[in-house]
Amino acid sequence: MTDFWELQDRARHRSFLLIFLFACSSILTLLVLNIVVAGFSRWDLRAEGLHRWLWDSGCWARTTGAALLVITGGMIFKTYQLRSGGSAIADLLGGRRLSLATDSDAEVRLLNVVEEMAIASGLPMPSVYVVPFEFCINAFVAGHSGRDVCLGFTLGAVDKLTRDEMQALAATQFGHVFNGDMRLNMRLAVLLHGLMALATAGRLLVFGALGLRGLVSIGGRLLAPLWLGCGLAFWIVGLVGNLCGRLLQLAFCRQRAWLSDASAIQYTRNPDSVASLLKKAGAYNTWLRNPHGVEIDHFCFGDALGDERLGILRTHPRLLDRTRRIEPAFHGDFRKALDDLKFPEPQLPFNLVRGATRPEAVIHGDPIADAIKGSSPFAAMPAAGALLRIGTFDSHAIRRAAELRLRVADPLERARKDPLAAVALVYALLISSDESTREQQWSRLELKESQPLVTESRLQHDSVRNFDGEEKLTLIELLAAPLRALAADQIDQLVEGIDALARVDRQIDLFEFSLKKIVLHHLSTGRPESPREIERHLSETRLVRDSEIVISALAHVGHDDAGEIEAAFSNGRGELDVESLLVLQPLESCGLEEMNAALDRLCWLRPMDKKRFITACVATVSSDGQLREKEKMLFRATCAAIDIPCPPLI
Repeated sequence: MTDFWELQDRARHRSFLLIFLFACSSILTLLVLNIVVAGFSRWDLRAEGLHRWLWDSGCWARTTGAALLVITGGMIFKTYQLRSGGSAIADLLGGRRLSLATDSDAEVRLLNVVEEMAIASGLPMPSVYVVPFEFCINAFVAGHSGRDVCLGFTLGAVDKLTRDEMQALAATQFGHVFNGDMRLNMRLAVLLHGLMALATAGRLLVFGALGLRGLVSIGGRLLAPLWLGCGLAFWIVGLVGNLCGRLLQLAFCRQRAWLSDASAIQYTRNPDSVASLLKKAGAYNTWLRNPHGVEIDHFCFGDALGDERLGILRTHPRLLDRTRRIEPAFHGDFRKALDDLKFPEPQLPFNLVRGATRPEAVIHGDPIADAIKGSSPFAAMPAAGALLRIGTFDSHAIRRAAELRLRVADPLERARKDPLAAVALVYALLISSDESTREQQWSRLELKESQPLVTESRLQHDSVRNFDGEEKLTLIELLAAPLRALAADQIDQLVEGIDALARVDRQIDLFEFSLKKIVLHHLSTGRPESPREIERHLSETRLVRDSEIVISALAHVGHDDAGEIEAAFSNGRGELDVESLLVLQPLESCGLEEMNAALDRLCWLRPMDKKRFITACVATVSSDGQLREKEKMLFRATCAAIDIPCPPLI
């Protein structure tokens, strides 16, 4: 299967194809619109020749200008509507964000499945939504980048799928993230809204004209026919725009559906669960009742408008074809297949004791938890293996992620209920093990934060004080979702609090830097410069300098001997095309501030350039065959800062 980097690069090129097809669709729509408007404005064709009737430069200019204004306005409106990222799509469908405050065991199971897959894949924990009153089986993933991913599931999927099937459904959506489809879908949504805005404008003009005809004034009677004619023209041609939009959706969706099914099998190593998921989806359908289903059809696991309604205009392959691709001997009767499929067993209600862990794996005898109970900790993964796992995961990685999730379940359970409790946990992770420094940090925190927040931080500190660096970084990744719910002023206060705690001892250590970099990056506050400002610095000399700083820092962090540092740097430098230009920097020239600025710029590298850079980083930290705690922290912070999903190195 094509690797993560090639898929990301291919998605980048598909964006150019999407823009080209949108331009062609817009030109076709404008052409039809001008012909229709000419027909409305010239009733008597005997007065002029056909060519004079079709071509009137003034009429064409006015019509084209008005249409372009409507299309552009529709795109601007949708861009503004989607500015918050994937959660805007969930809000459009009336989705409800999940937290562990829920009393539904099925929803707790869903959250834990997504958490395990997020840990195994190295992605920050996405926001999880359930779409109520949708009893079909469907799901979607949306977002501009890995920092604002939103996973949405219909109520039918949550209630009717077993844990394995839910895992398979979540895996198809994670596959869209890794395949580069998610960002493309957001752009497609904006372009589709522009094309469909013509029909919307036409309806508004028609209804406005009908209202004007009821006016007594002469002005209303004169304007009504003009508005009615323009409205009918826009409405009719808007149907052409809708058709072009539908063709754009199916052009980009069908092949991606096959790819997401293959990705789910690759990740879970369980084709039976993917097949049973498709069978249940076929039996219960994937049709959304929400009228916005047509806008978000290309985001979904299955056709949001129904699997059999649209014939050749289906945006997804038929569920029967997708099932037979996995299980060729399937008889094709989805209703009959339900008799042989498993369903989630009803769960007993329970009372949650404050401070107790609540993952369903512990409460309800989850098979994954049973399998790993009493097992010995996993050995550290060779650093070189991390490169092969970027942008993917497998059933073994999910099993290891389940163990890691259970290790951090107690503090995480408290933090997921309330964003302010998540802030308290971030502060607790920064508290030093040195007694004098710790007391100064508590004093500083009491000056900056409210007493309830400080009390919560002290409680959380008791549960995380013995965590190792990997467990702490995993907690930070899982806190991404609740921290995104903070208001802007709360985010600013969190940043100030992190700085205050980190600078108590007048220095920032590697863990404090890694934690701050990951938190700020997930909250979108770690990249103050705009892409246009960054592009001015993306010269070869600048990139060489930035790569030089990061690779030198990794070499220094992992070794003390000068010869070993030089060997590690040379090992990493050899993976870059510009290796002759890279020079090992002294430790004082590649400090944390220099690293921070370099990573902010390297984030804008193209996918294949990122692959070469990360390959060089992996070669540096694995030069001696050992992966130390400091190397692990800095490597994961580097990956997070440049939007590369790095799985835990355990």
